[in-house]
Amino acid sequence: MSEGWAMQNVIKPMDERISTLKSEIDREKKAFELLQHQYQDMTLTAMAAVSKDITSSADQYERAFLEYTSQDEDEHQLKLLHSLLSSRTIQDEDRAGLVQRLSEGAQEFAFGKDNSVSALDKRFVFGMLYDALPTEKRLRDLMITRMAPHGDVLVIPGPIKGVPRIDQKTAEKYGGRFDQVKDVTRITIDCPSIAVMYTVVEVLLDEDALEMVLLDFKDRLDRMKCNPADSGGYLDLLFNFCFKGSAHIFEVQVTLRRFLEIKNAIGHKAYHVARRLNAYSKFVREYHGALTPEALHGIKSGLFTSASFDGTRLDPAYITEFSEAISSDTCRLVTLSARVCDLSGQN
Repeated sequence: MSEGWAMQNVIKPMDERISTLKSEIDREKKAFELLQHQYQDMTLTAMAAVSKDITSSADQYERAFLEYTSQDEDEHQLKLLHSLLSSRTIQDEDRAGLVQRLSEGAQEFAFGKDNSVSALDKRFVFGMLYDALPTEKRLRDLMITRMAPHGDVLVIPGPIKGVPRIDQKTAEKYGGRFDQVKDVTRITIDCPSIAVMYTVVEVLLDEDALEMVLLDFKDRLDRMKCNPADSGGYLDLLFNFCFKGSAHIFEVQVTLRRFLEIKNAIGHKAYHVARRLNAYSKFVREYHGALTPEALHGIKSGLFTSASFDGTRLDPAYITEFSEAISSDTCRLVTLSARVCDLSGQN
């Protein structure tokens, strides 16, 4: 094989193919960067549209919480509630292993004779829905009966979670594993006061009487452990149970009436948009870095609630825009830090 033949028939075509691939990669990279910018612009526009409602609902949630805890007796009841919940310990390994499992009937309904049941398979969703139907009716009837003697308590059955929302939640939070969705069946218990909420929780924790098993819970009224900003200011108690003899996990939300009223009035729509944008995530709402056009847009749109420019150079070219951004009626900054910054070029 001559050197000329190898150059003409092997090396040159290979070089041409590599050059073509590099060009294709560059085009794809530019297209991806364009999509990133377009997505960012749409995100900031959407946030600006709901920023006022997010701020308003968060402020109203905060005022409502202060009203519910304004009296010494209210504060005492809240401490008792935290203590009651703290007495029920869920081990971390139990939380980590908590997944939806299908009943035999659900497996047969969703997978037929196929024994390779996988939580990554879309058919798993239909198995969960099969189990959700009888669970939802049993849970609704049980809660209405058990809560009736305990004051002005409202039991609000949630609709069984639909397939589009299950798909979205699974893709965004659970890496495609459908068995991580534990609120296909859900119900809300609306309490007029913390004292009534305490009684409701006592009823829920009597597992033998209810023939339920407590699997997990979150005390989101304990603001020492849960940051209200993670849920847009909304506060509640979340429980995961299953009925004894059943594998289907369901969610019981216990909340205070005023919170629910705010949520239904303005909070839920804003929350829904912000949740789709992942705006309540700490990694999204807290900015750390230089003063850039992207940072200014995030501040002005209401995407950021915290901004730290510590140790960076504050470019004087952006100072006027920065002033306008923090003065915007859609700005939601709560904390701002600019320590040990380079102020060269400032007048």
